[in-house]
Amino acid sequence: MTPDEILEIDAERNYPPGIEAGHLRAEINDFLRKRGHIVQQGDTLIMFKNSGGKDVEFHTFNADSPQNLISNVMKFLVLAKKLGYETATTQYENPKIGELFKQGASKGYEVSVSKKDGFYEAKVRL
Repeated sequence: MTPDEILEIDAERNYPPGIEAGHLRAEINDFLRKRGHIVQQGDTLIMFKNSGGKDVEFHTFNADSPQNLISNVMKFLVLAKKLGYETATTQYENPKIGELFKQGASKGYEVSVSKKDGFYEAKVRL
């Protein structure tokens, strides 16, 4: 899938009515202007940036299945480790993501999930 196709599907599946792919593209462009990066793993786009020291903050836009999302994130974590990061952090709203994350990341990574400011936050020790 192209990045635009991924954003179209993600906007439809995971955002309230009225949020369109154009909003997500604008969010990505703003993120990239602030020295962020983006990679595509399968049908998942992953934005990431250094959030201080050896921690990488990342966010996903997904048009894939939940299991493939976790697989795609796992591939990203391998990349993050190769880039020299020691931890990776993400925030999300859906509590089911945390369980999937723990299942996938438990194969070689220590994962802690907490609730912070109305969001869930997963931190992975690479």
